[in-house]
Amino acid sequence: METRGIVLSATLAILSACQHEAARPTLGPPPTLPKSGARVRRPPAPPEWFWEPIELTRSELKPIDTPIPEATLLRLEGATRLWDDLGDPGRERVLRDGVVVVGATPGAPHRQMGAFYNDLREQRVPYVVTLDALFGIVHLALERALAEVEELELGPALDHFLARMETRLTAEQAGSGVELAEGYRVARGIIAVARSLSNPTQVSAPDLASVVAQEKAKIEAHGGLSPSPLLGVPIDYSRFVVPTGTPRPSSFLALAWLGAAPLSVVARSEAAGAPVDVAQARRNVRAAMVLARLLDRDVDAQIHDAYVRISRLLAFVWGSPDDVSLTELGDVAEAAGIDLAKPDEIANVARVDKLRRKLVRVPATFDASGGYGRAGTSVRVFGGHASADSTALQLLVGGPTGRALDNAKPEHARAGKRALPSTLDLAAWLGAPEARALLKETGADAFESYEAALASVVRTRPSEEGVGLHGSVHGSLVEALVAWASPTRTPTGVATVPAERRRVESILSAWTLARHTGQPLTRTRPTQVVHAKELRVSGAALPAYVEPAPEPIAIMVGTVRQLRRGLVALGKLPESSAAHALLLDIEDLLKSALRIAERLAHGESLTNDDATMLAAFPARVAGYEEHALTTGPGAVVVHSDPIAQRVLVRATGAIEPAYLVVRDPSKEGLVLAVGAHQSHHQLVDDRRTHPTAATDAGWRARLKAKSAANETGRASWVASFRLDGSNKEKPR
Repeated sequence: METRGIVLSATLAILSACQHEAARPTLGPPPTLPKSGARVRRPPAPPEWFWEPIELTRSELKPIDTPIPEATLLRLEGATRLWDDLGDPGRERVLRDGVVVVGATPGAPHRQMGAFYNDLREQRVPYVVTLDALFGIVHLALERALAEVEELELGPALDHFLARMETRLTAEQAGSGVELAEGYRVARGIIAVARSLSNPTQVSAPDLASVVAQEKAKIEAHGGLSPSPLLGVPIDYSRFVVPTGTPRPSSFLALAWLGAAPLSVVARSEAAGAPVDVAQARRNVRAAMVLARLLDRDVDAQIHDAYVRISRLLAFVWGSPDDVSLTELGDVAEAAGIDLAKPDEIANVARVDKLRRKLVRVPATFDASGGYGRAGTSVRVFGGHASADSTALQLLVGGPTGRALDNAKPEHARAGKRALPSTLDLAAWLGAPEARALLKETGADAFESYEAALASVVRTRPSEEGVGLHGSVHGSLVEALVAWASPTRTPTGVATVPAERRRVESILSAWTLARHTGQPLTRTRPTQVVHAKELRVSGAALPAYVEPAPEPIAIMVGTVRQLRRGLVALGKLPESSAAHALLLDIEDLLKSALRIAERLAHGESLTNDDATMLAAFPARVAGYEEHALTTGPGAVVVHSDPIAQRVLVRATGAIEPAYLVVRDPSKEGLVLAVGAHQSHHQLVDDRRTHPTAATDAGWRARLKAKSAANETGRASWVASFRLDGSNKEKPR
């Protein structure tokens, strides 16, 4: 299974290029294209139940006037030396723009967030806890909690589910009639492939051995878009690249397969672009009915419990499936008066076609596995979710954006259409005003209908007043980015173009971190537990601040709380566990940061307790990171063009010092301080030449080997707020 963070170019050419079988005689006249049926759900516990909004009083924080007279800018303690080291160009930009980021020296060792702030404190440099830093801590909390849940809950549940499914299907096929035989074979084949991946020593049944071996070879080669030997539909096998450090690659591949294998339910005679004929569509629905039948508690309580444990966790963290799930199929069948417990119902062609009509709908995203649009309706065991951000990117490729203009960039266009989006699309959808100007500046919008397509996509973003995004933990992270992007919800200290562009890159880096968590069973559980401990902070008091952006910080607090409460309520995380204790401690740190941000946003002086918290912040974060799962930059594929075998890769890079001008109410003036800025990279890679582009190890090796920013996908527009530090001494 993979979450639909990876979405692909939606073109019918993909399907026509991959069809490989001629239409075969059908089992009766094909029905007309069925209308999309209502989506029936019985979610056990909507994830938004665990969401608790935090009430805030919105401030009227006025931006600092620029340019800033140098005489009015306080340089306290170590900031004096940094000011001198900036040189005339750097100092001029700070006074003119209110911000400058000093680039990291190429090849310099990576620093974690705690080490970055500890260095500032040791050098007696006033510092700002930025939103970049806080979002990185939220990402750390999510990774740590999911690592424990996946090892103790998800992995064992998947193993039990597959073993029990295989046993039941094998036993039941022996007594099935001719009409059900092919349906059982397809159902058994899907489970057998997953079993073979999860347990390489597993021996498949003789009648499935050949097709399972063929599927497994394609999965392990991850060579791109190709017809499935078992299902006869195109599947993008490049999605099966195992991420770096995956502790159980076999389990990862098994779950990824169960999320990719589509049981297509619409025939090519019913909808243009459908990859199967009527006979195969009926076999697929029978296979899905057989699988869904076993989920009934009265049929097999063990399978039911294992499936619920897995599907509830996936839905809570990443969202409900975009594809028809086995649970949904059972609900639709029940509503249509079809009893899956009766084999005669599954064998009956009329009943099968009735169910097919009820299941048809348009998936929100397209991953090239199966067809497109209504033709792509499929049932999957654990289908990927279509988050709001993934759907937004999907709607900004292909037909909606129109014909490519003469100045369209090759990395976005193919055959006169927009085949790959830009990461700036996401920033524009989130609501960052400067992103639209950057799209124009970079030529990423050079398509005749792009403006209308973007306006339409922006209207799909859930409103601030609703709870739509909080239906999953991932959605709550996206809502924090929406608040961060809004200049009214998160006003910057200075209203300059460089400051706004820094905001855009920070948001893109944070979104990359959110998407980095999107592949289950990829995290290593730390061998040592992390305990909250009392921190003793030495040295005299040092001016320190939190970026005065209460609203996105409040959503971060709510997200960590939602994660903790939900995992406990769903029975995934014991309250006695180390991960639960860490979540509580990180939630406490975020609440303290929120309190300080609110005070600064309202022009109030900080208290002694606030100063103590900020003094302990570097050591506290370093403690969290001591046994962190990730220790450097990371990469993730967010979109793919399977025809050209190109992928859009998002990656984080070095943590760079941002020189910021902050308003200190206690000093009634402006102070020069330094905060963490998380750099961001975007690459368009050919899967054939960069097969490991999306792995963390592959990205880090590439980042280390390249010295020029344009060779590692650093956008040229970051020069508006960034000072190249390759030939300049900077704070360590």
